[in-house]
Amino acid sequence: MKRLALLILFILAATKAPGKDAPQTSPVADYNISWTTQSQESADSMPLAGGILGLNIWVENNDLYCLIGSPNCLNENGMQVKLGRLRLRFSPVVFASNFRQELRLEQSEIVISGQTPSGAPVSVRVWCDVDRPVIHAQTAAGEPVDVEIAYETWSGHTAKYVEGGLQWMYRLNPAKDRRKKDMANQGMAEFASAIPDPLRDLTLGGRIYGENLIPAGTAEGTYRKLKLKTSAVKTAKPVNKLDLCIALRMEQDKSIEDWETKLADSTREAAQAGNIAKARAQSLEWWKEFWNRSFIQINPGKTESDEPWVIGRNYQLFRYQLAANRNGRMMTLFNGGVFACENNPDSRMWDRCQNMAQNQRMVYWPLLRSGDFDLLKVALDFYCDRTEANRLHAKKFWGVDGVAYSEGFSVFGLDSIGVNEDGRCRAKHLNYHYTSGMEFALMMLEYDRYTGQTNTPYLAPAEGIISYYDQFYQKAWEKKRGKPLDENGHLVIYPSDACEPFHGCTNNSDVIAGLLALTEELLALPPDRLSPAKRAYYEGFLKRIPPIPIWEVKGHRVVAPALSWEWVFTNGNMDFPNMYVCFPFNRFFLGRKDDGIAIASNTWDYGAIRPGVQRQGKCWYQSAINLARMGRTQDARDYTTKKFIHPSARFPAFWRNPRFCQMPDTDHGGSAMLGLQEMLMQCDGRRILLAPAWPAEWDCHFKLVAPYQTTVECRIEKGQVTVLKVTPESRRKDIEIFPPKPTRPLQPENDTLKTTLPHTPRNEPVASMELPSIPVPGCLAVSSRNSRPTPSFPTVGN
Repeated sequence: MKRLALLILFILAATKAPGKDAPQTSPVADYNISWTTQSQESADSMPLAGGILGLNIWVENNDLYCLIGSPNCLNENGMQVKLGRLRLRFSPVVFASNFRQELRLEQSEIVISGQTPSGAPVSVRVWCDVDRPVIHAQTAAGEPVDVEIAYETWSGHTAKYVEGGLQWMYRLNPAKDRRKKDMANQGMAEFASAIPDPLRDLTLGGRIYGENLIPAGTAEGTYRKLKLKTSAVKTAKPVNKLDLCIALRMEQDKSIEDWETKLADSTREAAQAGNIAKARAQSLEWWKEFWNRSFIQINPGKTESDEPWVIGRNYQLFRYQLAANRNGRMMTLFNGGVFACENNPDSRMWDRCQNMAQNQRMVYWPLLRSGDFDLLKVALDFYCDRTEANRLHAKKFWGVDGVAYSEGFSVFGLDSIGVNEDGRCRAKHLNYHYTSGMEFALMMLEYDRYTGQTNTPYLAPAEGIISYYDQFYQKAWEKKRGKPLDENGHLVIYPSDACEPFHGCTNNSDVIAGLLALTEELLALPPDRLSPAKRAYYEGFLKRIPPIPIWEVKGHRVVAPALSWEWVFTNGNMDFPNMYVCFPFNRFFLGRKDDGIAIASNTWDYGAIRPGVQRQGKCWYQSAINLARMGRTQDARDYTTKKFIHPSARFPAFWRNPRFCQMPDTDHGGSAMLGLQEMLMQCDGRRILLAPAWPAEWDCHFKLVAPYQTTVECRIEKGQVTVLKVTPESRRKDIEIFPPKPTRPLQPENDTLKTTLPHTPRNEPVASMELPSIPVPGCLAVSSRNSRPTPSFPTVGN
C-alpha cells in the first residue's frame, strides 16, 4: 500500500499543471545565436549589451575584435561615435579549428571557443557590468597561450602604457564649440544658461588591466581608408587564465588629471576578484529580471525552420539590443543605435539630423508595452531636460508661452538642421512640423499612467505643446481674420504641416488628433495632479480643438490629411499623416460602438495619395501597427512577417534598409516590435484587448504590460486564448478577448507590400485636391478613448 501511495503521488506530481511553484524556463532559452565559422568584417558581428555599452564582437582571421559603442560617447558636433576597437590575438592560433561563437541571451555574454594546434580547448567569455561601464574578457586555456591585447583608434585617441596595462583618452577640443555656434546662429545665445551642454569638458577613453601585462609596441596602418593607430600590451609569459578588465569613462571632468585619477580608481576597484564576482551576480540578476518583465514566444518548441518562431526570436533579439542603454545621457539613435558597424564606424546616415524625431519615436514607443521603463526614461528625460530652452525659443520668436519641439532635435535641444529668421526650421518641409514632439509628450503621460508614478516632470511638455497651439493659432487667425477663433469657436490651425508631406495645411488631422490625445490624458489625471484652474483651462481647450477633417472618396468616408493644403513634399519616404488618428494618437479602437475603425480602414484603403510609398513596411513605417489596430489580421500578419524576416547582416536582427537608415536599422526594429505587440494586446482607456489581430495558426505564450501597473500573461493554442495571470487580479474584468482569425501564409506576390509607384521628384507641387473623387467635405467629432459616444458628421465648407 505504501508503494502504491508513493506511485500515485509521483503520477500526480508528474501530471500537475505548471504553476507558480513550477520551475520557470527562461523566455529566451531557445533563442541564443551561435556561429561555427568566423566573420568577414565588423558588419558580421554579434551585439553584446550591458548598462550603457553596446559592443560588436566578431572573429576575423583568427583575431577577436570588439568595437566599443556607448550613447554617452560624443564628438565635438554631438554625433555618437565609437570609443575605438580592441583586438585579442593568441599564440599559438586558437580559433582556426573547432571554432564556435555564441551569444547567450539569458546571461548577456558572448563565448568564443576554439582549440590550440595540439587540441587543447580555449575559450573567451565577454560580458559587461550593468551598473558601470566595464567590460570583462575572461580567457581559459587547456594549455598555456600568449595573449596580445591591442587598442586601435582612427579618431585621434592617444594611448599610453600604465601600471598593469594600457590607457587611451580623447578630450573634446573646446575650440570646436558646436553649442556656442548653434546658439549664435539660431538666436539663442542669450538663453545659454537654459541650454544643456553635454559636450563641455567631455573626456572619452578607457583603461585595460590584466595581471602581468607588458608593453607590446605600437603600429600604424589603415582601416577602411582611415588612418589606424594601434597600441598593444601582452602577457609576460604564456598563461592558462587571463581576466581582462576594461574600464571606460565618458564624463565631463574638469581636467584630464581629474579624469585619469577617477578612471584609475574605477579600474582598480572593478578588477578586484571579489568585485568581479559581485558585479557578475548583479548583472545576472538584472538580466533575469529584464527577461521576465515581458516576452513574446511564438510557436514555442519549434526551430528556425518555422517562420513564426523566427519572428518571436527576432523580437527578443532586437529588444536585447535596446537594453544597451539603461541610463545613458543620450537617446538610442534610430540609425544604428550603439551597434553601428558599417564603413566608418563614427558616421552614419542622417547623422547630421542627430535625433530626427519621426524616426526616434519608433525606437521608444514599444518600451511601454514591454515594461522597459528604465530604457524609455532615457528618451523622456532627454526631452524634459530641453523643454525650457524650447519654451524660451517660442517666447522669443513667436511671442507665446508654449513649447514646440523641432523635428531635427540636437543634443542641445536646438534645431539640428538650423532655423530661419522667424525661428522655424530651415528645411522648408519642416517649418511647422512638430507632431513627433507631441508623441514624446504623449509617451511621458503614458509612462505616468503605466507606472503609476506621480513625482515625474512629465506633464510640462504636454502642457507646453497645448499652450503653443492655443496661443499661436489664436494670434495668427486674429491677425488674418480679426478674431481668434472660427465661427464655431474652434481654433484654425493655419499654417501647419501634416508630418513631412502636406504643407500650408488648415486643420491637419495629425495635429488635431495629437491635441485631443494630450488634452484628454491631462484631464484623466487624478485630481491632485492637476489644479482646478488648469483642469478648467484644458476642458475649455478641448472644446476649441477643431474636428478631424473627413472626406468622401469613392463613396467611403476617410480621414483627410487636412481640410486643405497648399503643396506636397513628394519623395520615396512619405508619411501617412491621416492614419495618425489610429496610431500614435489613439482615436479609434476595435469593439467600440462607433464606426471609427471602419473610417480608419477606409482611410488606409482610399486615403493615401501615393499608396505604394505611404503604405510601405520597412524602416520607421508604422503600417503593421495601424493594420493591427484596425483588426486586419491577414494584413497585419503579412506586414509583421516582412518586418521581422527582413534582409539583415549575419546577425538576424541587424536589419538593412539601404537609403533609409544605417544598419542595424533601429527604428525598423522598434516599429516591428510595436506591431507585434499590437497584434497581441491593445489598450483603450481601461480596456485590455487580447488577440485583436492574431492569426489562429500561430501559437503564442506572451507577457505584456498594460496601463495602471498591470501585467497580463496569456497562452494562445490552436486559436484559443487562455489568460494565465493578471496582475493585479482586479484588472481581469477589463479584458476583452477577440478570437484569433484564420489566415494564409504570406504570398510572395502580395501587392500590399510593394512600392510600385514611380519616384516623384522632391518638392514637386501637388494640388490641394490631390485625393481622387472628393465631392463632399466633412468633419469628424471623435469620441474620447475612455468613452464610447457615437461620432457626428456635420457638413462644413472649406
